[in-house]
Amino acid sequence: MATLYPPALVGDFLLLFLCYKATESWEVDWQVGALGLLAFWMGISKVLKILGHFLRYPADVFLLPVSIAFGYCHGFIKVQACLSLNVVSLKIRRHRSVLLQLLIKAGTLALTTGYTGWRC
Repeated sequence: MATLYPPALVGDFLLLFLCYKATESWEVDWQVGALGLLAFWMGISKVLKILGHFLRYPADVFLLPVSIAFGYCHGFIKVQACLSLNVVSLKIRRHRSVLLQLLIKAGTLALTTGYTGWRC
């Protein structure tokens, strides 16, 4: 987790949920207006973040939805990483050692690395 900012997936959902809960007692029209205004603000904030790039390269404006989608996918990956911090797997080490033994037996390791002192 490189930053302490909440992922967009969590942060945006939480903001919309809290706005909905805070405006439950309002009339439906006002509640929808508040949620729409919040969604509009969130959209503007996502555009302002990369506005400098779009001013320099106007042809890249079509990448705006890709940038927003990437933000949500990146948020999902950050949440998944946070939930799996205590999961440790040594499968890759076993697969590497098996691959190493196969390469040594086939004689290709000595050809690719130039090192012949490997022992199995």
